[in-house]
Parts: sequence; C-alpha cells; structure tokens
Amino acid sequence: MPSFVQKAASQSICLQKRVSMAIRRIAALGSCFRRSTHTVAVMGTLALTACARPFGSGNDFELKKLQPNPSGVVAAEIAFNREAREEGLWTAFRELAADDAIMLVPEAVNAKEWLKDRTDPATAPQWEAEAIYMSCDGRTAASKGGFINADALQGYFTTIWQRRYDVRAADADWKFLFDHGGFAGNPRPKPEFVQTRIASCNGSVPAQVIPQNTRMSRDGTLKWTWNVKADTSRIVTVSIWNGSTYETVIQDEIAATAP
Repeated sequence: MPSFVQKAASQSICLQKRVSMAIRRIAALGSCFRRSTHTVAVMGTLALTACARPFGSGNDFELKKLQPNPSGVVAAEIAFNREAREEGLWTAFRELAADDAIMLVPEAVNAKEWLKDRTDPATAPQWEAEAIYMSCDGRTAASKGGFINADALQGYFTTIWQRRYDVRAADADWKFLFDHGGFAGNPRPKPEFVQTRIASCNGSVPAQVIPQNTRMSRDGTLKWTWNVKADTSRIVTVSIWNGSTYETVIQDEIAATAP
C-alpha cells in the first residue's frame, strides 16, 4: 500500500476513535452539558488537528525555534568575548560580522572591509551585555553593555545582532549588523541582572521612508540610527515598537575623538 494511503487511513482511524471518545464523554456528562452537533463538530475538528499534525512536529516545531529569545543573544555575547580573548579581537569580529555590517571607528565603515587586514591586539578587552532589546519576531536584537580594556579603561558598547534565518539549524546563528563603543568618563551603573525586553507585536507599525543612517528589523519593530559629526562626536539611538509608537531604549552620545 502506498505510504500516502497508509497515512490517510491512519488519520481516519485516529479521527474515528477520537470523535467516538468525545461523543461517549458528552453522553456520560448527562445533565452537566447538552449534547449538540456543534459540540461534537468542534471536538471532531480538534481531534482531526491532533491526528494530522502532532504538537512539536512540522511547522509547529519550526515556529517554536523562531520565538523571541533574548537569552540567545546573551549567549552570543559571551561566546563573542570568549573567542576574542582566545583567538584575537579582530579575528572574532571578522568571524561574526554580517556581510553588510557597519562599525563606527568612529566614522561609519563596512565592517568586513575595515577588519580584513587588521592585526589583533595583544589583549582583547573584557565585556559583557547588560541589556537586550529584541524585535517582535525574534530575528533582530540590540545589546548594550560595558567593557574594560588592557589598560583598565572602562567603556560601553551597543551591538545590533541578526539571527540567521534557517529553521533547519540546530542552534541560532547570530551575526552582528552594527557595532560601536566608546570610553565612559563615568562608568554607567551595572545592573544586577541582564535586562531584557521584547518589542510589542500589537498595533500596526506605520509605513515609513527609512532615512539615511537608519536601519530596521525585518518586521519593523526595532530600529537603530547613527549620526557621526565632522568632529567625530556621534549619537547612536535604538528604538522599539511599544504597540502604538517607537520608544527609545538606548541613546549613546560619544564626545569627539581627541586629535
């Protein structure tokens, strides 16, 4: 018997058994519930759904893997810093940069081009994420945190990450789309735990013309913008959709680089 015939027969038997069970349960309830063809139809539909595609298989499993998961970005930051310290700072950046990634150094440059022949410093800085902001669809996220370099100077960073769109992958593969950092005159307070927030999936994100030096997540619920002035001072802003408007969650203002 062809496999598709066997599958159809199996689903039919499953449906018959579940509908029969549902009818028996309704009958047993007696005075508690009225028997009605509507109730039987609904339960039969649920039974068919359960037979046709069990939970955890097919598209259900794939969609589950794409759910927003800020902890995945925390793990990516930890792995990023570990590779930087073990393999070299710019080696790690080259490995994790998306093809169109932008870095502010302080001018905006294509990360791949800028990193291509760069020699790793003797010691990479130590950094960790302190907050993660994620798009509604879970594919794009912003991380901000602090670092300390080999000279014990403290600074902060903001990185935009994008998850590889491949539901066949066993684990998420994150690449960075944007990165910048600067030294802090006064170190920012460090939270006790990593703060996380996911953009709202409610409301209707308005259609808009994306201005220069602005990028958005695929679903439009997370956007980031940068402005580098002639004196190299710069502002980086990250906003997320809160259901009715965009709300600023990161705003880094970095003074001009000393000549």
